[in-house]
Amino acid sequence: MSTIKAVNAINGMKNTLRASARFSKFTLFSCVLFLVILAVSIAAYAVSVRQTNRSFIEQQLATASETIKLRLATTVNSELNLALKLADTSIIRQYFLDPSDRELEARARAEFEAYQRHFKNGNVFWINDIDKIFYSTGNEPYVVDPSDPDSYWYNMTLYETAAYNFNINYNSDLGQINLWVNLPVFVDGEGDRRNPVGMLGTGIDLTDFSDFVASAYREFDENITPYLFNASGEITSAMDYDLVFNKALLSDHMGSAGAEIVRIAGGMSDLESRIFTLGSHMYLVSAIPEMNWYLAVGYPLPRLLALNTSTNGVFFGMLCLILIIFIVINIFVSHSDNALAEQNRMLREANRRAESASQAKSDFLAQMSHEIRTPMNAIIGMSELILREDTPPSVRENAAHVKQAGTSLLSIINDILDFSKIESGKMEIVPREYWLRSLLNDVINIIHMRLSEKNVRFITNIDNALPCRLEGDEVRVRQVLLNILSNAVKYTFEGSVSFSARCEERGDGEILMTFEVADTGIGIREEDLGRLFGDFIRFDSRTGKNIEGTGLGLAITKKLCLAMGGDVSASSVFGKGSVFTATLPQKVKDPLPLGEMDECIYDACEKRDAQIEFIAPEARILIVDDIETNLKVVEGLLAPYKMKADLCGGGAEALRMAREGVYDVIFMDHMMPEMDGIEATAAIRATPGEYFRTVPIIALTANAISGMREMFLRNGFNDFLSKPIEIPKLNEIVDRWVPKGKRVPAARNSRTFSLPVETGLNIEGLDTSRGLASTGGTVEGYVKVLETYCRDAENRLEVLSGAPDGNGLASFTTQVHALKSASASIGAAGISRMAEELEEAGKTGRTDFIMARLSAFREDLSGLVGRIRPALAEYARSAENGHDAGESKSSSAYREALSRLRNALLAEDVQTIDGLISELSVKSDDAETNEALHEISDLVLLSDFPQAMSMIDSFLTRS
Repeated sequence: MSTIKAVNAINGMKNTLRASARFSKFTLFSCVLFLVILAVSIAAYAVSVRQTNRSFIEQQLATASETIKLRLATTVNSELNLALKLADTSIIRQYFLDPSDRELEARARAEFEAYQRHFKNGNVFWINDIDKIFYSTGNEPYVVDPSDPDSYWYNMTLYETAAYNFNINYNSDLGQINLWVNLPVFVDGEGDRRNPVGMLGTGIDLTDFSDFVASAYREFDENITPYLFNASGEITSAMDYDLVFNKALLSDHMGSAGAEIVRIAGGMSDLESRIFTLGSHMYLVSAIPEMNWYLAVGYPLPRLLALNTSTNGVFFGMLCLILIIFIVINIFVSHSDNALAEQNRMLREANRRAESASQAKSDFLAQMSHEIRTPMNAIIGMSELILREDTPPSVRENAAHVKQAGTSLLSIINDILDFSKIESGKMEIVPREYWLRSLLNDVINIIHMRLSEKNVRFITNIDNALPCRLEGDEVRVRQVLLNILSNAVKYTFEGSVSFSARCEERGDGEILMTFEVADTGIGIREEDLGRLFGDFIRFDSRTGKNIEGTGLGLAITKKLCLAMGGDVSASSVFGKGSVFTATLPQKVKDPLPLGEMDECIYDACEKRDAQIEFIAPEARILIVDDIETNLKVVEGLLAPYKMKADLCGGGAEALRMAREGVYDVIFMDHMMPEMDGIEATAAIRATPGEYFRTVPIIALTANAISGMREMFLRNGFNDFLSKPIEIPKLNEIVDRWVPKGKRVPAARNSRTFSLPVETGLNIEGLDTSRGLASTGGTVEGYVKVLETYCRDAENRLEVLSGAPDGNGLASFTTQVHALKSASASIGAAGISRMAEELEEAGKTGRTDFIMARLSAFREDLSGLVGRIRPALAEYARSAENGHDAGESKSSSAYREALSRLRNALLAEDVQTIDGLISELSVKSDDAETNEALHEISDLVLLSDFPQAMSMIDSFLTRS
């Protein structure tokens, strides 16, 4: 026993030593790897920090430059412009020409005093042949002798300045920096020459600005050093006021850097800025052309670390994190060696069990597929017998559905059986002679039938030189062709599917048949092509999520082609289509050419009738428009689709509702007050979440001009629908954007709209037939829209009581835009055109046009409302009289309608149900009948069809 213990102890020590050796090697490797990563990271960080810091400094310098220039312009421009206006007044020029004229003198002084009140500091001075004074309110005039050489600024202004110049000085006693604006006063001379007759000007206190330069940028970034200097290189503003007082040169103050700045400034254009590095600083130089000054801003270059401290923190934090990860990994490796060996053993055992289970699965699938095939054949056969008999339409329809479902299920069973045969190695290739024409005709006819319900053309291109009789497994060749053709048909919704066949001789009586199927379907993503022929793979389950199939078809096709000595391949462009190519070697039994087959271009792209293809009672939509009339119109047009519609009257409310609810489609008006459609859409898209980024938003607008669709698409909309809304275009939008998963097929013969031609309303200025077509196609719905329009128009007439001023122009434009689209919807084309003209005038600011046309527009609109009101009242009276005269019914009169309603409920014929509910809404003479009809209608509206049918049975039995 002790010997065994000793052996176990020795083995344990050996295992420990081996594990320790492995751990030591891994630890050494980890340390070396960490040091390499550290060195590379520091080198990369140093390089990136240099560029990052330069970008940061350039941004700081540019920001400082623009801020200083803007502040200086704000300080100087208003005073400069006022002085320029004073120098250009005619009374001043006349007085300077004849300063001895007392009347002119009085008028000129009055002019000076009038302008003087508007200067910030109240400083105005002027000099001419008589008035050689520096004039300032509250101070004694200061006499200037223009002939004195020391008055160089006067002579320079008078004889060398084209418009104005600046002279800056610093008063150390007052602690002020003053900028003197000197302007010559010109009179016209001979030809184009202008003669100066004197000068005037004003003083601008730059002390606040200099304080801003001296201190503000220390707070903004203490590393920034700004200087302002003139064309002579004199410093005109700096943090040190003594530099301004002494008119110090930038080159003397900053040395070589200052000289370089002055040199660069001398060669710059007015709008140019330059950045350069000299020594340990980076400098930005830009021009201030209005003052003939320049701005220089300096910033010291940093050393190794980034100026942004958070960047340094992130870098060194990452290094620490990497170190911690290495330590954790070393600890983990030291404990995982034995666990890894145990896992390998368990994986080998699991793999053995999986192989055994896979074989059992294949055997089970093969057995069960055969067992299921027998009852499925019975189901399909009995369905066919029912279809051959004279049965009611509802029974025939149900039997057809059963047969279709059974056929689909049988196809899936066949796929599973074929797959299980291939997997178990029981699939046999049985070559025999066959006629190629017969095989191709069978395949083409089957695909014709499958394309009958699609808007897709089927094109064939068969080589006439193909041999007419071949040897091969005809059943498996047909299966291959039908698989790839059916796959193309399944995933192609518009465009075409083409099928071509050709061959290539290989010798010894053998040819290589090449079958090619090209489609314009949804295509396959590039990353999916590699796994296209895998088992149970749906190559695009996202796009084809509503398409039936097991995902075995292509896998079986691949294996069948390989079993017959051929292959199949695919190429595709996602969103544009795919090409599948199958190559199969076949023996030639009769080389006689196949000859011409009938040219086949099967076109199913015929115009369909205006039937509702589906309803979507589970779909939820949001309709946004600031005009109640338009809301009713869109709601009425969408009513046949049975979608749940929420209405709101503005962009802000739409944003709130979109965030609180989940909608399948949002119809968004463009022009609305406060928040318009584009702003509301942008706010919805900016809301975090996948739903807000992808929810379809359709633009509704009356501005259907060229380029509007592209503008809406750029601003976050998914599609575009112009007003007045055309029903075919609306149907296209609904078909394009309502989720397929929420669609329910409509009744077989139900149509989208059955538009009556006459409304019974005769209103001057109103095309009632056009309005009826634009508002949903029912007279009752049209009448409701007209009532809403009258209320809306009367409210807007109060708002449009007078021509708008500048602030109200935008609101006015929105109001008339609303009336434009609403008027067009009800058939009031004249009012709509006048509103469109006023809208365009509002957009371009032509208030004179609005003032000239607004009164006539208000009068016409008010007149139309005045004509609609009595017409609606007369319509209501006629309807009431008709009801009183003969529409009241007894309970017995409802038996036939209720019987038809029960049949419609049983068949879920939505359109017939709606019509019968409207017919049954007329009141009965019997109160008990009225109550029963009311309960039945409520149950139908709640989609409780079984309970509604039960109540109908009770009613019919009772009555």
